[in-house]
Amino acid sequence: MGPMHRFAKLLTGTWSRPRGVAMLAASALAVCLPAPAATAQIQRIDEATARSVTLSGSQRDEVGRFVSTYAPLVFGDDPAESARGLEELLTPLRDPGVSVAFRQALAELLRQQIAEAIADDRVVISDADGNETVNAAPYSAMRLAGELATQNTVGLIEAELDADNDGRRFFAIYATESVFYAVANAAPAVTPGALYNQRGDRSTGLIAVLGDRLEAEPSARHAAAIVRSLTEASTIREEQFADAASAALARIGNGASARARASRGEEVTTEERLVWLTAGQSMFRAIAQSGGRGSDREAGLASIRLAGHLVASVYEDLEAERLPPVDERGGESAVVPRQMLQLARNLLTFGDQAHASASGRAPNRELEAAALALEDAFLGKGSENLRRVSLSLVSGSGLLTAAPYGFSDDEFIGN
Repeated sequence: MGPMHRFAKLLTGTWSRPRGVAMLAASALAVCLPAPAATAQIQRIDEATARSVTLSGSQRDEVGRFVSTYAPLVFGDDPAESARGLEELLTPLRDPGVSVAFRQALAELLRQQIAEAIADDRVVISDADGNETVNAAPYSAMRLAGELATQNTVGLIEAELDADNDGRRFFAIYATESVFYAVANAAPAVTPGALYNQRGDRSTGLIAVLGDRLEAEPSARHAAAIVRSLTEASTIREEQFADAASAALARIGNGASARARASRGEEVTTEERLVWLTAGQSMFRAIAQSGGRGSDREAGLASIRLAGHLVASVYEDLEAERLPPVDERGGESAVVPRQMLQLARNLLTFGDQAHASASGRAPNRELEAAALALEDAFLGKGSENLRRVSLSLVSGSGLLTAAPYGFSDDEFIGN
């Protein structure tokens, strides 16, 4: 399932959202759905042109006719025609054999119109009769930019990730997922630096921008979307872009950890906890795969850090008497905290194995034992005590604040 189809499914789901975001999301959904059948003559791109590594003059003319046919529809005021034009422009990009030359030629012809459409800040537009409809042009443009996934179009999306408008920012995040999907599944038309570059303590590129955004994003819904986008980035193969996948994983773990740390001392919403769970599940799937990105030291350490914050959050609820009684913790009222501890167990176990492998040390059996005891302690099974097990991991004198991890004494719980 591609990222935009997942986006359509998400928008029709049960997440609550403000009225203004719902309206903008509905317009975004409209440009994601299949367009109605065309009644006019259809201009198609020959498969050989879409796959050509070097475009001839006649092939460039073909691309020009293609764009001149459909771009006016995409950026016009008729929603149905806009959806039809967008579907036609995107069709050749769905071929996994599409060439970099074709992507770049298409992007060159569309870039100015995409930029102008993204800059169009009208929420609604009116026809000659005064009938109003939602302005879908910015969303169509961001979708085009994402699926084109070229050096220049990535920059147009990146600029929208800090937009004040929730709908624009939300859709820009999903457009980045399209970029990563295109890079992972076809010949990439971006440089490695556009995705991720590390120089000393400074990191740049789309992965770094999303990682920073994950930490600062006020909306849990948007944060979950960032996690899913970075998860797509974690599927990029090492031979394509060295370090991109492991950087994406580390950013997921560290970004979610920063959110958890910032919420310390507060009663956390279920929606926010789901961000942490989504992040942890993405990391666990990656590090648990044999030969996967989990062998990277930083990704393993980020997994352990997130696990610590999951444990610390449940411990804080325990101390604040927000958990149900022990004899009720196997039921519906304790599903989320129990899932958090189950996930923490997996992240600690597999994260430590990954970190140990990358560091040339043996796995930490004491950490593994504490991780395995978490769920039983939560359920009150055996002699394990949830408070004691939690503190053995995340207190200032716990396993995670000691070597070889070395997190600060107050990383997980306050002194």
